[in-house]
Amino acid sequence: MGIIMRVRISWNEDSVISVLNDKPTAKAVWDALPQEGEVQLWGDEAFFSFPLDVELEADAQQTVDAGTLCYWVEGQKFALPFGPTPMSQDERPTLVAPCNIIGQLEEDPEKLRQLEDGKTVRVEKADG
Repeated sequence: MGIIMRVRISWNEDSVISVLNDKPTAKAVWDALPQEGEVQLWGDEAFFSFPLDVELEADAQQTVDAGTLCYWVEGQKFALPFGPTPMSQDERPTLVAPCNIIGQLEEDPEKLRQLEDGKTVRVEKADG
């Protein structure tokens, strides 16, 4: 593709920079930016509504590393896991269902602990 798809995920106090991969869902996310949503928490996972018309990809995963950017196709949600969820068997986040992997945080996922239910989060293309 030639372009590095960097995104800024921001909220009132802070932001994190992430890089999207070159899979179809990540490209659909990129094309839909900017978007805002109201955060919901499920254990150590923040998610928010991000409607896209995409299919579950063949390499979708349910258990991921903290800081992996995920897209839950059935729920049409952008998911930001940063630690164990109620379904986790260990310290790794286990999502409610298999999700498309769309990218990775460039920063420490611990910053996402600042997110709270009801906060507005914004996802936009980052410069550079």
